[in-house]
Amino acid sequence: MWLLLSGLLSAQASTAIRSAAVFHDDQPHGQVESIDPSVHVLSWPFCPSYQVSCQELAWVEIGVSVDAYVARRNGPHAQASELIATSQQDLEPLARALEAFFTEQGITSDAVKVGYVQGISQSLDYHLDAETGWTEYPKYAVEMLVDEQGDCDDAAILMSALLLELGYTPYLMRWRKQEGPGGHLSTALLRSVGDLSSVEPPAGSPLIEGPEGRVFLHVDGTGTIGGCTRGCTDLGWNGWLDKGMVLEAVVAADDPLLDSDLPLRAWNNDNHFFPSRQTSDRRGADPEDILRQLERWDWEERTLRRLERLGREEPEQWLQERRPSPVGDSTWLMLSGAMGLGLLSMGVVAFRARQRRLAHAERLAAERRKQEF
Repeated sequence: MWLLLSGLLSAQASTAIRSAAVFHDDQPHGQVESIDPSVHVLSWPFCPSYQVSCQELAWVEIGVSVDAYVARRNGPHAQASELIATSQQDLEPLARALEAFFTEQGITSDAVKVGYVQGISQSLDYHLDAETGWTEYPKYAVEMLVDEQGDCDDAAILMSALLLELGYTPYLMRWRKQEGPGGHLSTALLRSVGDLSSVEPPAGSPLIEGPEGRVFLHVDGTGTIGGCTRGCTDLGWNGWLDKGMVLEAVVAADDPLLDSDLPLRAWNNDNHFFPSRQTSDRRGADPEDILRQLERWDWEERTLRRLERLGREEPEQWLQERRPSPVGDSTWLMLSGAMGLGLLSMGVVAFRARQRRLAHAERLAAERRKQEF
């Protein structure tokens, strides 16, 4: 059965995300080219975590303002409350696209809705902050989306902001190893919310008992340790207790005391010194450099890797648009001609879009040179 979605929305109220769409049709999808040189379009497959196995692929498409991405990278990154609040505003178009999708599909289950949010976050690559040169570098949600990678802090910020915008109250959970260094930051929801009370976590994943006798269902945006490999974790998975960790703090994402109860230590390497690391400050982002970097990213390679990780055999077939089957030689020739013209047109559009992006980058460089003088 083919399920088709529709959640394409224009984002007039957001300066960061200009468009968003969610699909769950289990069909191939291609790369989307933006006609606006200042907008970078992301699209990737994911597996909603409410599914026991990833039987049907879902896809998400997001158009992000490059200027807004640069502004977020150059932001302070000092307080969890500011990171989440700004990210919540930025993610408003994606939340509306999800809501439109839920309405279109008649989805009312909170477990299913939360499963889509977790699936989107889990599908992003897991990478430690050490790769940026810092032990703690919490990203804005838009940074994680454009980078297509992040660690547990970044996933928790993304999950918290999107769940808040969808009307839920997520809780941030800080875990610490009983012995030695190491920890984790994740998200959870009260099990009493909607039909989450009927969700039974996977084997070996207990529910979380928090302060005042409250019981939580784990909704971890990173999935497993080291990120998702084959498929991903089911809704409610919680393997941190088995990893020798204890729950150290539980704080609602919109709690006024969030920053004092859950401080984030960005830019100072958490007062640790690592001689093997080159500490580099991501806040030096330049629009011209970012545009060139995005030009070099290989959408097909990244998408094929995700499809393989989702357990899809012959992943290349999931990047080919479906075409009607010819009914005769004359029809085939006509279709072939039309397809050829279509490919030529797409090539022209892609070339013009690239030229506009390069021209935009040159204009930005010229403006920067004027400001310097």
